Amino acid sequence: MKSEQRRLAAQKAFDRLRRAGLPTEEDPRFLLWIEQWIAGEIEMQEVRERYLGFLREQASELKRRALARGAK
Repeated sequence: MKSEQRRLAAQKAFDRLRRAGLPTEEDPRFLLWIEQWIAGEIEMQEVRERYLGFLREQASELKRRALARGAK
């Protein structure tokens, strides 16, 4: 798939989410991964794996903060 096709596919996906009233990820790391996919530097599977790791990190941080608040 050429980068123009990938950019169009990404834009359509984001547009569908917005039309449905769903939030889109705006974290710069995620957007960089999408740009890397568009450029053909990484595959979508790598974007997915990185994003899942990112979500796990976020969940761990939220849990850590909640536990810290509860210990006070």
